[in-house]
Formats: sequence, structure tokens, C-alpha cells
Amino acid sequence: MTWTQQAYLKASNPGPYHAFGASVSISGNLIGVGAPLEDSLAKGVNGSQIQNSDSNGGAVYLFSRTGDLWAQSAYLKASNTEAGDKFGSTVGVSADTVVVGATGEASKATVVNGDQTNNAQSGAGAAYVFTRSNGIWSQQAYLKTSAGGAGGFGKTLAISGESILIGSSTTVHSFHRAGSEWRQQGNLARTVDPRLDTPPVRSVRSVAISGDLAIVGAEEIYHSSDTPVADTATLFRRDALGWQPLASAQPSNAPLMDSRFYTGDSFAAAVAISGDTIVVGSPREDSAALGINGNQSDNSATESGAAYIFELGLGSFAPTITVQPHIEGTVPQGSTATLQAEASGIPAPSFQWYQGNSGDISSPVTNANWRIFTTPPVTAAATYWMRATNAFGTADSAPVTLAPPALTLEQWRLAHFGASDDSGPAADSADPDSDGASNLQEYIAGTLPNDPADLFRINAAGRQEGGFRLTVPGKTGRSYQLIRAADPAAAAWDSVVSAGPVSADAPLELNDPTPPAGRAFYRVIVSMP
Repeated sequence: MTWTQQAYLKASNPGPYHAFGASVSISGNLIGVGAPLEDSLAKGVNGSQIQNSDSNGGAVYLFSRTGDLWAQSAYLKASNTEAGDKFGSTVGVSADTVVVGATGEASKATVVNGDQTNNAQSGAGAAYVFTRSNGIWSQQAYLKTSAGGAGGFGKTLAISGESILIGSSTTVHSFHRAGSEWRQQGNLARTVDPRLDTPPVRSVRSVAISGDLAIVGAEEIYHSSDTPVADTATLFRRDALGWQPLASAQPSNAPLMDSRFYTGDSFAAAVAISGDTIVVGSPREDSAALGINGNQSDNSATESGAAYIFELGLGSFAPTITVQPHIEGTVPQGSTATLQAEASGIPAPSFQWYQGNSGDISSPVTNANWRIFTTPPVTAAATYWMRATNAFGTADSAPVTLAPPALTLEQWRLAHFGASDDSGPAADSADPDSDGASNLQEYIAGTLPNDPADLFRINAAGRQEGGFRLTVPGKTGRSYQLIRAADPAAAAWDSVVSAGPVSADAPLELNDPTPPAGRAFYRVIVSMP
């Protein structure tokens, strides 16, 4: 194989000391190049590049390839461009998503998409997420750490699919996207030897991510006299509980001082991961070795540098669900919803979504065989879940139930009586099916006002397995509360158990696990959102 140079890239507004090329990232036919010392006043995407009065505000340039030809496709600036923010200090590209670090940004925001105008935290740092849709780039999120005041946030970062890792001075922060919404999911924390009286001070240097595996390069300064100052590359794997440390790598030729302290080879100043292989850079390593696997003991080439390759040897393992699907609130009537679940496994698992409760594979969803799934239009409550499968096993996600908002009383009257007025057969007090329940009661209970067989009532009751259990007709979107008293005329009744909102029409069991020895009276209260 012969390597040839395909292109020579420059900014569309080159200027002295802009540091174009200080950070780079590539994904497929898209390249991002950072120029953290660029000076223009522009904000957002493809703004004016002419006025250079925001010194060191920074910029990122995107280049796209068509065939063998590269061309600049976007000019990115922060939504809150200011002098000294150094937007473009770091950049990461994954498909149609770009994340940019601005280590000098100074806002005091502590949440995703927080207040960008409060510049009360000098050097806090920030990260910005841009996405491409139909060829158009726009800013999707403004990321800050929930800890607040994390100096150097954005000094290193990495992106893989829907996950972003961002390093600050002492911590690596994890963010995950569901649909178009980003959330912080905690930090990557290395296990500390419990024998140490004082935890080490950690200085983050680098981070890389590939799916559910991540590498963090850091210098750790210990306070124990018999433990070294260590440059380490720590491997993390994500499971359902978050990112867990698996192992740490150190250089095979780490020098010692007084048999205790590693000197400054800057091991893990840069890290990369692909599959089961990681590469770790050590730019201040001193050996005079040539090529691959040479003599590591001859330290006569001061700070010549080296790179180390490690095979992780993780082997194969069954899938584990790492991110559960979720939805907040109701889904507008007739709208679709986007669900997302994540799973790790070696080999990489395949995915299939199903309708129903977890484990019920009787209703697979057609063409829903990826971790992201867009539902059909929601007209009634529906429950979905995902199964991840590889040669070593399966893992099932938790179910998520989608429900449109309940009909208003006027909409309900119109649906059942063809009129929305509180009059005639549609009146709240009317009982057109003569089942003893008024229209208003049927509306609340979710039963049909023109069907005497569809009535809210207790269908079965009795003592079972030491408790008292009763069954009622559960209705979609309704909640139920079982209450109890020793006297039916009692002013106050005790709450026993609650259930709902239920996801589908089905018999619902309510159980009193500790009924009294004497007589007791029970009621069931039904309510709607």
C-alpha cells in the first residue's frame, strides 16, 4: 500500500497566529479543524469572517469530501463568542455531529443549555455540539458540567455516536444524547487503592471513546511515600450503572527515581482506541530505539518520544443494556416518538424492538432493528422495549409506555355523543346506558358511556396468600388507589396501595398484604391525569 497526500487544507480566513490545525478530527468524508486563536466576531454557523476584534475567540472549519475533492463546508463559531474563549481548542467528529471545546470560556452555567451570559467563572470552559440536517449545520447544545467551575472543561474530548466524553482539569465528564436532547451521565472515576490515606490528585490529559469502551490518560500524584507519581491510561467500560474502570496501563520502560517516582515521560498525553486495540502516546520518552520493538533501555535521546500499543484482550461477552429507553410526559395525539437504547457486547450486538412488555417477543416491530426507533403515530397507549443479541446471549431493556394526553371532557362528549355541550344525553349527570354511572363518572373511569357492560366495578375479591386481593377493570391512562377502613361510615380511610397510570386496558390486581384480623371495608378510587 502506498500513502499519498490527497489535500492541503487552509482556513477561509487565514490570519497570523490563528493556530489553524491545533485540533483535528475525521469521520468518513467529514473533517473538523480547530483554530482556537482565530479572532472574528462571528457567532454560530457561517457568520462574517471579516471583523477580527475578538482576539483568540476561536473557530472550527469543516471540510467535506466528494470523490477525491475536499472543500470547506462550514465555518463554526460559538453562540457566545468572546475574546479569549479559545473555541476550537479541541474538536470531535462523528457522522453528522461535531463537538467543540472552548477551554477559555467563562460562563458560570452548570447545566446543559444553561445561561451563557454570566461570565463569572474565568477559565471554566465549555463545549458546543453542532449537527447537520439536510446539509445544514446548526448548534444543538451548549454543554457545561453540573459541578460548576470545573477549570479547563473541554481541554480534551471524544465522541462516538450518541456519547461524548469531555475532560476538565481533574475529571472526565460523560454526556449522552437521546433524540436531540443531551444529558450529563456522571463522571469516569478510577478506582483508588483503599490502602491510601489520601486519594491522588488527578490531572486529566487525554480521552478516547469507541462505543462502550473509553480510555482516559492522566497523571496521578500520590501522597504516600511508597507509591509513585504515575502516568496512566485507564480503560473504562460502560454498563447499566455507568462507566466502570477495568484496567490501567503503564509504560513497559517507565523510569524510576529513588525507586519510587516515575519521571516525566508524559505517558498518555494522547490516547486512541479502535476495537480491542489502544494506542498511547508518550512525547517525552527518552529511548534511542529505532522503529518497532527496539531497545527501550537506552535513554540517550532526550524527549524523543514513543507510542505504545496495547491489546485489551477483553474476549467475548453477552450484551448488557447500558442506556434504557425513556420518554418524558405524554406524546401529542397522532405524533411519533423517538426511542433510544444502548447495549454493549463483544461481538457487537444486533437490536430488535418489540411492542408489549419486556420479554414478550410475540410482537416484533417491522424494520425496527437499530438502537434508535421512531414509533408509529401514537393514537393510544403503547409499550415498547428493545432486545440486544449476540452469539453469547441477549439483554432486554426496560419497557417504556407512550400515551397521548387524555381527551378533554368536551372532546370525549363529541366522540361518544356527537355533541360537546353539557346537555341532553351528553350531560355530565346523564346515564344513557342505565348502568348506574353518570357520564362524568364514566369519563373519569375511562369506561364507555353507551355500553352497560363496560362499568367500573370490583370483579373479584378475596383473601389469598395471607393478603386481601381484588381485581378491577384497568383502563389506559388511569390511576388506582386501594383504601381501607374498619367502618364504612368512617370519615378517614387508610391508603393501602396505588397503581398506574396503567399502559393498556386489562384487569388490574390490587393487593393488601397485611389485612386486619377483624372486619375491613375496601374502596377503590380511580383518577385520570
